[in-house]
Amino acid sequence: MSEKIKITDFMDDKEKMRDFKKLTREEFLNTYSYLHEEEYDLTLQAEALAEFCEWYRLPYPTTQKEADEVFAELDLCMADENVMEDGEISEEEGERKYQNYLRIAEHVLSKFKVRPIKNHYNGTFEHFDVEKQRIKEW
Repeated sequence: MSEKIKITDFMDDKEKMRDFKKLTREEFLNTYSYLHEEEYDLTLQAEALAEFCEWYRLPYPTTQKEADEVFAELDLCMADENVMEDGEISEEEGERKYQNYLRIAEHVLSKFKVRPIKNHYNGTFEHFDVEKQRIKEW
């Protein structure tokens, strides 16, 4: 009977994080060949979430209440007019921005549920849709 290996990020490992920030994905995974790609991806998501929380002055979510705050901010950020900055950036830039928000959402969703938030878009997540894969055409 084989044991399941728990895949986690390595945000707490200073040496790996230093290399993570300066090496390409391929270089990093070759250097740390004992790591799984999933660990790299989880770290990418966790880092994006940490930067998002820092930028919006939100706590890194460790409780459902804190996750609700992150989801509410993501919902606002993922609205088409906000992703595209009211048409002031290219569709390619908007897609990159949206994919970054999607990485953040997936990471938070791996630990918490999306719940309607009182007085926020009438209690629903109007724009928050992790299945959405591309920006709507303007």
